Amino acid sequence: MKKLLALLLLTAILTSCGGNNEIQETKIVWEKTSVDYVVWGKDNANINVYWNILSNNVKNISSNIAWKVTVLQCTEGQEVGYNTVIARISPDKNSLSYQNNVVQINSLKSQLSNLQQIRTTTIANFDSQYRQLGLQESELENQLSSVNNTIWDDNQWIKNQLKIVEESLILLEKNKQSSLNNIDDSIINLKKTAFNTIESGLKRLGEIYWVWEQNQDLYDDYENYLGVKNASLKNDHVNKIKKIIEELSNQQDDFSGYSNQELVIKISETAQLFKESSDVVNNSVSSVWSLSQSTIDTLYSEFLWISNQLITIKNNFDLLVNSRNTTELSFQSQSKELESSKSQLLTQENTLNSSIKTLWNNNENIKEQYENLENTKNSTIKEMDINILSVQQAINQLNITFREDVLYAGTIGTVKKKLVSQNNNVQAWTPICTIVPKDNSLKLEIYSPQSLKKGMEFKYYYDGDLVGTGAIISESPVRNAQTQNYTYEGKIDFSNYKEWDYLDIKVISQVSSDEIWIPINYVFPKLDGYYVQLKTADTVQDKKVEIWKMNNWEILIVSGIDFWDTLQQ
Repeated sequence: MKKLLALLLLTAILTSCGGNNEIQETKIVWEKTSVDYVVWGKDNANINVYWNILSNNVKNISSNIAWKVTVLQCTEGQEVGYNTVIARISPDKNSLSYQNNVVQINSLKSQLSNLQQIRTTTIANFDSQYRQLGLQESELENQLSSVNNTIWDDNQWIKNQLKIVEESLILLEKNKQSSLNNIDDSIINLKKTAFNTIESGLKRLGEIYWVWEQNQDLYDDYENYLGVKNASLKNDHVNKIKKIIEELSNQQDDFSGYSNQELVIKISETAQLFKESSDVVNNSVSSVWSLSQSTIDTLYSEFLWISNQLITIKNNFDLLVNSRNTTELSFQSQSKELESSKSQLLTQENTLNSSIKTLWNNNENIKEQYENLENTKNSTIKEMDINILSVQQAINQLNITFREDVLYAGTIGTVKKKLVSQNNNVQAWTPICTIVPKDNSLKLEIYSPQSLKKGMEFKYYYDGDLVGTGAIISESPVRNAQTQNYTYEGKIDFSNYKEWDYLDIKVISQVSSDEIWIPINYVFPKLDGYYVQLKTADTVQDKKVEIWKMNNWEILIVSGIDFWDTLQQ
């Protein structure tokens, strides 16, 4: 496609566009010369465009009503001033249109009267609602004033009571911990007493019944006399001693390995063990030299005393454990009572706060109702005013049709064109004539087949001479459907020009720095395409190139040569 377009461009007639839109023909003549050209880039390109210098400000005098032109003072070329009468449009009172307008304006006036009455009634209704809200607001303010002091005093009392309850809870917790700690200390001491009692007692049993190895020889003589009256009881008792000694051998002195319930059972079992030991001793036979009756009585009393001591310890331990549980329950009960009091006080506080909040919310609600009522009133009245204004404007518009319309030039200038004839009937807004003001400015319209951008510069020529440079000051978003051109406005110095003067305009277009542009007369056609003469150190050879577009006697080379190549015509 590129190649085809380039072929058409290169072989076509080059055109230059002027203000009179005349087409100038230029034929390309291929001449073989020895002029060399070093290939280099192109800083910018010129785009030839169409143009028009037009009047920037004309005034159309138009009719305001649809009647007959009874006076027309509008001649092309006529000089006019601000107060020059251009035309007079007079209504026809006998026409059906005029009569219809009379009926219509009477209807609009009746409608306007009704709308104004409705507006007055609506405002009165809103004022009544304002008064009702004012009464509610006053009542709420009285309630707030009457209960404020009472609620404040009650609230302060509740806060003081809450403070007392909080302090009581803290003190109760301290007393609870102190009491429980004292009981726990007593329990620990009693456990240690039980441990020491059991440990020393078992040691004594171990020695007497030859279970303990230490000091066993001291009591060898007891074997034949101790518990001989009930050997079965003695044997079972010895086994129990061994078992309990083994069970208690790994216990700490505070019996931490046992729970309170397990310890009570273990103390009871041990107390029973010492009771049985006293029974075994009681079943012994006395011997003058080995086991005297006095020794038997002493051992009996010793073991029975240890048993009674352990029972006492067990009972005291039960009392301490029960006391701890009772103390904890008592403190819990007192704590619950205080928490209940606290909850009741908080409920009272919430109730009071809720009462105050309800009153304030009601007061805020009144204010919100005021605001909503004000907004509703404003929007309603505004809508009514818009309807009233619309009807009033319609009345004013119709009133125009009942009076004669005199049209003035309204400016100093020259009549450019007369658009109607005297005694013609015209519709409203029909142009009567066109006036060019004396201080009328000019504008330059540019028509380009290529898309341009705001800010692009251009050169303009008059009679072939460069006159100055200008710039694009407005862009065209779409292409004209008929001419396929984009329309732009250009800024130049209009001091020496008038409407329809001829200028030659070339827009300066930036090109890419890597594009290769060469003069068009260095390219020549052959049957299979386009060629240049590439010159090297020793030879000159034809080199085929691919061309793309032309601009101002230069052509864009797509491929075939590179920068710094030397070409020959």
